[in-house]
Amino acid sequence: MITQEFDINIVPHGLPPRVEVDQYDTGLRTLIAHIYQDDTPLVMTDEYTYTVIGTKPSGTGFSYPATVENGAVVIDVTGQMTVVSGLVKCGIIVWSGNNRVGTHRFNLWVQPSALQVETIIDSNDFDSIIEDAIENALADAVNKTLPIDTASGSIASFSDGANNALVEDLTVSIVPKQAGNGTPSPSNVRAISGFTKATIKRSGKNLLKNTLATQTKNGITFTVNEDGSVKLSGTASADATVSVSLPLKAGSFVYSSGITESFTTIDTYLGGSSGVIARGNSSSPGPSFSLSSDDTITLYIRVHSGATANATVQPMIRPASITDATYEPYTADTYEVSFGSAGTVYGGTLDVTTGKLTVTRRIIDLGTFSASYWAVVDAAKGIFRLNLSSTNTGGNPRKIYTGTQVDDPGLSDQYSFGLSNNEATIKASLLDGQYAFGVNGTLTYYRNAACSTAAQIASAMSGVQFVYPLATPIEVNLTPTEVRTLLGANNIWSDTGDATVTYRADTGLYIDKRIAEVQALVLD
Repeated sequence: MITQEFDINIVPHGLPPRVEVDQYDTGLRTLIAHIYQDDTPLVMTDEYTYTVIGTKPSGTGFSYPATVENGAVVIDVTGQMTVVSGLVKCGIIVWSGNNRVGTHRFNLWVQPSALQVETIIDSNDFDSIIEDAIENALADAVNKTLPIDTASGSIASFSDGANNALVEDLTVSIVPKQAGNGTPSPSNVRAISGFTKATIKRSGKNLLKNTLATQTKNGITFTVNEDGSVKLSGTASADATVSVSLPLKAGSFVYSSGITESFTTIDTYLGGSSGVIARGNSSSPGPSFSLSSDDTITLYIRVHSGATANATVQPMIRPASITDATYEPYTADTYEVSFGSAGTVYGGTLDVTTGKLTVTRRIIDLGTFSASYWAVVDAAKGIFRLNLSSTNTGGNPRKIYTGTQVDDPGLSDQYSFGLSNNEATIKASLLDGQYAFGVNGTLTYYRNAACSTAAQIASAMSGVQFVYPLATPIEVNLTPTEVRTLLGANNIWSDTGDATVTYRADTGLYIDKRIAEVQALVLD
């Protein structure tokens, strides 16, 4: 028996270690993985269970249990791990019960055997060469000819993902957040916040993560099962309700509960900032709903007073573009990409797969400029000028805006007189409460009839922020992140903005999808 020991450092986005083995090794090798975080060893214990998974160059995968000895993970090398030569991408999944708490990646480099199992031993070497060429060509075809498709939106959703396939490209936008409501202005200051990292999630069909705990209320026992469904049992002495909240991106969705009883007996519904938005067992307001902006959604499960319950709720929210209504437990992987030296980003894009961060916007807080930065243009009218060139903005302040629509960086007409090359024109036309930008965009003007001195206008600007586009975007190279798809339905989203994904599709599911699209066109 050959024993190979190696270290895995779980520093985010670090390179996985490579372990070399020979093709067709079966029961001949044992791998021992020592897990570290930076220089600190992490002791693996029996309170968790461990699974080793991997994807072979042929595109097929494997999954086997692993054990723990002396604080390290012990893996017995099987035939499926080494049957195909080349790079085998592997991971050790750590489980707490049925909950996946972590994955530690490593690579197996399977050295090709001198004699392949399928090789025809013949006196004619030419036949062997032809056999090898055909085998290699077929393997390449499997890996390279999977269909490629794209999806995009606040949640990039698709139903034909290939199993455990790396996404070809994943790009997310970075759009600043803004507190409050209404049109931003000096009289309605809405604080702008950016991002120091992107949190990306890849889930299956179900977007609803059920974090409820088993409990009893007013005679009804709510038993939360391992798959996220909830068993209801008992007779309600009064209305018995449990609830769980979760963030949800903007988009169109369908809610289902698996409940057929009348909602006057058992009611399962979703509430948002606008009130009740969907019910899983009633036509009012119905299972379909849309969110125009990101919101916090609350799932309510209620057994009405006097009702006897013996049913199981299967709560699921799926994008409307995914038509399969079969219940699926929530499952998701989370990827965090720190922006590092870029600091807080107020606009741009992140190519997750290559690690390229493009910063396109910065922020100015006018409240940070003292009276010495402001010049009085017309004290009687309350018109003042701020020389932005002295602040080294590095951008094009002519396009400064106070909203969050990054692709439309213009102030509302109510608050912006627009670009002018003539200060006299600005003085004559600027209304109270309006901004304007002057020569080359380096001067900004503001009229506040309540102010007549630089000190007063500096005080009035407290809390007023501008996000503006850079004349030359800044590019920062971060560590690439691998994101893999599930077989079938996938949802990919980021807390920073919209997502666009190019992915490998399962051939059969891809064909089924295209056929359905053609049939829909014919029916229309």
